[in-house]
Amino acid sequence: MYKKTAWAAGAALTVLAAASVAMAQQTSRKAAEVEATTIGELIVTAEKREQKLQDVPIAITAFTAKQRETTGIVSIQDITNFTPGLTYNSGLDRASIRGVGRLTNRLSSDAAVATYSDGFYTTSVAEAGKSTLIVDRIEVLRGPQGTLYGRNAIGGAINVISRRPTNTKAGEARVTLGTYGLHNYELLVSGPVTDFARLQFYGQYVEQTEGYFRNVATGNRFKDAINNNYLEVQADVDVGERGHLWVKYAKPKWFNQSGNSGGNLGDREYSYNYSGVDALTINPAFGLTQPNHVQVGTVTTNPQLKDPRTANTDFQTRIKNTGINILTAQYTQKFDAFDVKYVGGYDSYKYDSYSDSDGLPILSFQVPLNVSPSFSLNTCQYVPGCKPLTIDASGNRFSYIEDKSWFSHELNISSNQEGPFQWIAGLYYFKDTYHNPQISYSTQPGALTPSGANVGNPLGSALNPRGEFYFFDYDMTTESRAVFGQVDWKFRDVWQFTAGLRYTADHKEGFESFRSLCMTNSCIGDPRVYGTLVGGQALDITTLLAASYPSQAAAKVEGISTAPSQQSATKWVNYVIDPATGRANRQLENDWSGVTGTLGVEWNPDGGTNAYFRYGRGYKSGGFNAAEIVPSPSTDAETVDAYEIGLKKDIGSTLRINTAVFLYNYKDLQIPIRVLVQTELGNVIQTRFLNVPESESKGIEVEANWKPIRGLDFLASYSYNPTEVKSGCSTADTRACVLDVADPLAQDPDAQPAITVSTPNTTPNDTQTKVLQSLRGNSLPYAPASKFALNANYTWLLEDSSLTVSANYVWRDASYGNLFTRDYNRAPAWDSKDFRVVWRTYSGRYTVTAYVRNAFDDLTFNSANGGTRLAPDPANPTNYANVVQSLGMNPPRTYGISVFYKFW
Repeated sequence: MYKKTAWAAGAALTVLAAASVAMAQQTSRKAAEVEATTIGELIVTAEKREQKLQDVPIAITAFTAKQRETTGIVSIQDITNFTPGLTYNSGLDRASIRGVGRLTNRLSSDAAVATYSDGFYTTSVAEAGKSTLIVDRIEVLRGPQGTLYGRNAIGGAINVISRRPTNTKAGEARVTLGTYGLHNYELLVSGPVTDFARLQFYGQYVEQTEGYFRNVATGNRFKDAINNNYLEVQADVDVGERGHLWVKYAKPKWFNQSGNSGGNLGDREYSYNYSGVDALTINPAFGLTQPNHVQVGTVTTNPQLKDPRTANTDFQTRIKNTGINILTAQYTQKFDAFDVKYVGGYDSYKYDSYSDSDGLPILSFQVPLNVSPSFSLNTCQYVPGCKPLTIDASGNRFSYIEDKSWFSHELNISSNQEGPFQWIAGLYYFKDTYHNPQISYSTQPGALTPSGANVGNPLGSALNPRGEFYFFDYDMTTESRAVFGQVDWKFRDVWQFTAGLRYTADHKEGFESFRSLCMTNSCIGDPRVYGTLVGGQALDITTLLAASYPSQAAAKVEGISTAPSQQSATKWVNYVIDPATGRANRQLENDWSGVTGTLGVEWNPDGGTNAYFRYGRGYKSGGFNAAEIVPSPSTDAETVDAYEIGLKKDIGSTLRINTAVFLYNYKDLQIPIRVLVQTELGNVIQTRFLNVPESESKGIEVEANWKPIRGLDFLASYSYNPTEVKSGCSTADTRACVLDVADPLAQDPDAQPAITVSTPNTTPNDTQTKVLQSLRGNSLPYAPASKFALNANYTWLLEDSSLTVSANYVWRDASYGNLFTRDYNRAPAWDSKDFRVVWRTYSGRYTVTAYVRNAFDDLTFNSANGGTRLAPDPANPTNYANVVQSLGMNPPRTYGISVFYKFW
């Protein structure tokens, strides 16, 4: 009897379970049918409260995890492609929106597009590229977010919103296999641990065994392009009936031998000139022309002229990022009329890149002696034991390190009741510390024992055991404080008025450190004349390159706190040489502040229409051109006044069109630019930060989503964004008068010569006359005039599953790597096509995706890095037409397959 009862009970449970599964399948199929014919509502938190995307009166693009998986908008570059006005340089991790962005990697200069991960400010756009398994939604807010996102949001903000722990048990595993040895493994487990607490665990391991480039020096493809792991844990806790705590801790770590960007393309042959251009050593490429040189492999020319995805080097770049710890917390306490919310966090990392500084296969070569009986042209032949000087290039390396940590706290209070008035107010505090050593190394023996006595720097004889040929670093702290508030008032049912205000105060302080050695003819003597009689000691030229001033008053410069000291009757300096290291050290300190805000009005005549006008003022703190001891290291803050008119329109449930027209008045744009500086050594190229008085960005953006028939879905975006520097150059105002180091005589057809200057001290292959150019009419960097993206996908609803075929087409106009709109700074226009097929069960248990990216293996570019002048013909030193172009490339064609399995 007992067995029969048990059997009956088991059978009943089986039937109930089967029925439950069937009901779930039926419910999921109905949801799929609705999704196949209707554009759904998307909830965003762009204004720090939950709102429908169409109700937010600003230009915003948002992507859900499922949408990204279906359309293939997975990477940061994909998000960039489908977001109007947004550009991203993957090699330098820089984002720009509507021409407003970060133009340097100097940490002492702030970003212009803020990235917030769950409300916590982060310095890298890479957060937006995390897996869709843990990222629920990405929001890109275009235009200055001067009230609610004051920290570095002058161009806009990118919000990354995590998937939270679930109320029921959930678990999913994912595997992706692809070309170039790609293996991606992910695991997520989530669910309740008590009736008031939930936990979520996530782990990922990604490996790509081969890079996109082949090294012709070794004949092998670069290895270990990606080797990353990522661990994350979340806790979600109800605190009483009205409190809620959420905490996330993440521990990423990655070791990428060759990196995984598309790499850089140089479009000219190597410069084999003996002296090179503005060099501190004899040109290593010259060694490739000498019969007795030693190199890796046999190729002595630039292989990229035949195959862009090649390199010719004796050392593979090594990149690693360790010490990453990310802690984010949110606590909300609800009251009857308002909510109080805290958002804070801590983040740290140490990025370490080590590369071949000359990018060549050369290991060593001898400098040939002049063939002449003259003592003055070939002294070496008359000195017993003198031989040709051997140059050791095997240790020519460049080290770049970012060591950074920061934390922030925000406390805000906001209304939580329905009604015509909605408001939010808050306080914000941010602090970070960082140092950024950048070092060029040499294994030439003379670099180990330099001397500076001959140039009036006896401390330049400090030993240099690591062979640091060019060293600069800065160790700084930034503090930022802000108070903000915003109110929304809805009146006459269809109108709403918005006003917001924010005050921000920024403080930066720290020190910079610099040392430079030299082994060119002008520093040690000509090895072609003296052979091994020279080269035993490098010349320490730190005090020749570092800033000096004609008087004590002139040496008292804003942003420099080191007291001036007198070196001679006409030379004052504001740095101190460390006798132990030979480095020039200088203290920096400055303060900036700004008032920003927004004013807007919107009109909602019906449920499907939102027309709005928005004014926003953005502010970015000033910064420092730290590390090279330049005359004026501090820059002013930059501001933008933005005017925008927008219309968000739903036509029925199958067509959505959002448009925005905008105009920016951009003041005191901070630009890093390579300029020619007259020093005691001669004319030397250094990086300077300038404030360009006036620029303009304007344009129109259109986004559309259309589902004309069941299963067919179109997603498109277009932006037209011409930008222009408005300031001109004159002797009365030289702030927009800049030397183009790639064209110092302003010979390019598009050059705008303005002021001719005489520079009597010159270096080899240089001329005494230079021409400053006006920046008026040039485009802003990284701002393509037009870009277009289209996704078309069709979904077949099968009995228990769906099958989606998706295609992406992307086109982007040309853009420029700096403020000189020239062909040699130009990244050409390009287009690319991606395809994918996605099969899903309605229950969501199984998902299989096959994809191909850049299907036709088009050569596409994410940026131009700016042209570099090569040495002209010594017989014609005024010819500066020989400029090499450097382009940042997107990856080649890749393909693979992904399998998702929900086991709970």
